[in-house]
Amino acid sequence: MNTTFITGILAIAGLIAAAPVLGAWAQEDSMAMEDTMMEGAMMSVTGTVQIGGLFPLDGNLGSYGTPMEAGAQKAVDDFNAYLNEIGADWQLEWVLENTETNAVVALDKIQSLNAKGINLVVGPAQSSAVKQMKSYVDSNGLILVSPSSTDPSLAIPDDNIFRLVPNDKNQGTALAALMAEEGIKAVVPIWRGETYGDGLKGATETAFSETVSDGAMHSGVRYALDVPEFSLEVDLLNKYVENNIEKYGAENVAVLIIAFEEGQSIMQSAHRYESLQNVRWFGSEALAESSLLIEDPITSEFIRMVDFTTVQFLLSPGGKAQELKEYVVDRLGDEPPSFTYPSYDAVWILGLSILDADSTATNDVKAVLPDVAARYSGAMRSTQLNAAGDLDLANYQIWKVVDNVWIKSGVYVAERNILTAAEQPVGEVEVGSLYPLTGRQDATGYHTRDASQLGADHFNAFLDSINAGWKLTLVSEDTATNPNVALEKATTLHARDIDIIIGPRISSTTTQVKTYADINDMMLISCCSTAPRLAIPNDSVFRLVPDDFNQAAAVGKLLESKGIEFVIPIWLGDTYGDGLRDATKANFESRGYAFAEGIRFDPEAKEFGSEVSILNDLVQDATETYGNDKVAVFLIAFGQSILILQNAGDYDALDDVSWFIAETLTKKSDVLNDPKTRDFVTRPNVGYTGVQVAESGNDIHRAVESHFIDTIGEIPITLVYHAYDAAWLVGLSILQSGSTDAPTIKSVFPEVASEYVGAIGSTTLNEAGDLDKADYAIWSIVDGEWTAIGRYAQLDDSIVNTGADAAPGSN
Repeated sequence: MNTTFITGILAIAGLIAAAPVLGAWAQEDSMAMEDTMMEGAMMSVTGTVQIGGLFPLDGNLGSYGTPMEAGAQKAVDDFNAYLNEIGADWQLEWVLENTETNAVVALDKIQSLNAKGINLVVGPAQSSAVKQMKSYVDSNGLILVSPSSTDPSLAIPDDNIFRLVPNDKNQGTALAALMAEEGIKAVVPIWRGETYGDGLKGATETAFSETVSDGAMHSGVRYALDVPEFSLEVDLLNKYVENNIEKYGAENVAVLIIAFEEGQSIMQSAHRYESLQNVRWFGSEALAESSLLIEDPITSEFIRMVDFTTVQFLLSPGGKAQELKEYVVDRLGDEPPSFTYPSYDAVWILGLSILDADSTATNDVKAVLPDVAARYSGAMRSTQLNAAGDLDLANYQIWKVVDNVWIKSGVYVAERNILTAAEQPVGEVEVGSLYPLTGRQDATGYHTRDASQLGADHFNAFLDSINAGWKLTLVSEDTATNPNVALEKATTLHARDIDIIIGPRISSTTTQVKTYADINDMMLISCCSTAPRLAIPNDSVFRLVPDDFNQAAAVGKLLESKGIEFVIPIWLGDTYGDGLRDATKANFESRGYAFAEGIRFDPEAKEFGSEVSILNDLVQDATETYGNDKVAVFLIAFGQSILILQNAGDYDALDDVSWFIAETLTKKSDVLNDPKTRDFVTRPNVGYTGVQVAESGNDIHRAVESHFIDTIGEIPITLVYHAYDAAWLVGLSILQSGSTDAPTIKSVFPEVASEYVGAIGSTTLNEAGDLDKADYAIWSIVDGEWTAIGRYAQLDDSIVNTGADAAPGSN
């Protein structure tokens, strides 16, 4: 599948705010929004303001039009009550016209409304009617707010038509994804021969060809709207299906029906053909939840045989949805179709736009309407519009018939281009969180823990937007930067039946927990562990960072580019430090240079005088052979770096050579906050240069960055973005599989990661379950501040400078 809006999220939607970046949107309480309109209550509009309603009360959309009109009528009543509350001197008057599901009649009716001086209209329902009257609307200065028109050809910026539904490029993508998921290779469409049918058929064909590379959509059967019965059309459909069965096999062939209520007659005719009974049938949203199909014995039997599946725009209910639903049920006896809710909101948006503009003039209302829609939340949670004036949100509910009852069978999530499982968890889904909140990693441990919690919060907002019915809850435990404590806490989580854990953060604790997790079929998702020895296929550990063979290659190339020929390492003696030291040694030596045995220090050491003294001796010996400009120190540490650097400042030889550092120290502010270390690292020859996985800089990244700037007062460490994405990937894997079982989540996690684009950009994993590839940004302290001076490209083992060729440390 192709990744959508979030490539960039957003893609998941040109977002700066965090909630939309994640595929959810910022919800405002409608009454709070309405209060902001109070200032407009003292206005020049007075008396009665008529708005028109164009709905199909009979014809092929009559079963939809009646409840849609009921919703609009209730909105008029509710809005007038609101106007009374705020003391406005005007009221809305509803003027209804019946379009009869006929585009020509619809044009006649809008001309009638215009003749009465009515320039603001809710409706019409179908795209053919909108298209028929578009030229008239634009030239006569009217505004239409359609609650159900979806033809992609009507998605035109800056015209006078607004639509509170997504256009059918989105429905076509959802249908294509659904058919691809079901293994369909050939699709034979039968569709209404008018703008709606043509548009949806074309959109589905385009999306299917992009989604199923070895599939095909047949030219199919386009039928006229005035045919009395469909025997000829269905006979032709049968011949096309038989031809495709011979080529692809019945299990790989599907019929796509795009119809209104005439779909019942088409299926009644199709029931007579064995080939049409032996393939899958998929349908457009106008057939979803259709009572006609399940009440008729012939179509009821047919849709059971063909496992009939449809999609329908997914309504995300707002605060007024339940009240509206109860009103329509009480008035009409049946639950309202989804289009009833945008019909209600269309009235409110027009009314609030009049209030906000203090005018009923078309240009004034049009100017404020998109902003009003973006702030409003009513029967639908969000009515934010895109640049073409259509509903921005475009998720789809999947519907099937089971035991002659329509049931929900999953969701197509446009923001993430995924199909959710039909069965979903209920309530809270607990996932573990193992981060070092005390010990030497406490500061960065809190930041990464908080980033995962932020990811969970945003993911839960997204779940809420698609009515998922569950939420992701992180159960946080402190590893105390201690491998044994980490194992104890993982055991505690397992005893609570929590087998999916975000963490541990560092490689030493991940190593300690790994065997227990493997034995108990658990799942660990580490944001930050990079030790090469943990790059093991088919185990319990997934890591959202590349292993340190990648960092070693970046460091090796960086050293080479600076003319270094001899490196002396001083490193943390644990899984992480040993792995990075060994990998860097192997890489640098493979380039033809020398790498000393160096100094390995105890992770629990509190004093480094002897180690730094030995380092000084090694540096002096090396410079006598190679010269100061060819020798470098490579420091691999965590918080111990401050003590090491404080001691290094007492030795003249150590500030005559370049210092390079591991990514754990790159961009850390503590080295600049301590006067003694700041003095040392800013000396002319030291340089203090390191690499760090390059940041994506996309919209999600910026949203997370902004959150941390607001909460901690500074730009966060790079690894918070990896921790943020970990929560999303766990949540999306649960959503797509419908399971909370660790083995199931492990089986789908790589596929979900390959589709997801988040704060770190692409999260595609390699066969060992680690982030597949990454470039590295090169950072150095220039003029007393951390500065990006270049970028290492893994693809061709190259470094591109970014304006700091003469940065300190280049010698």
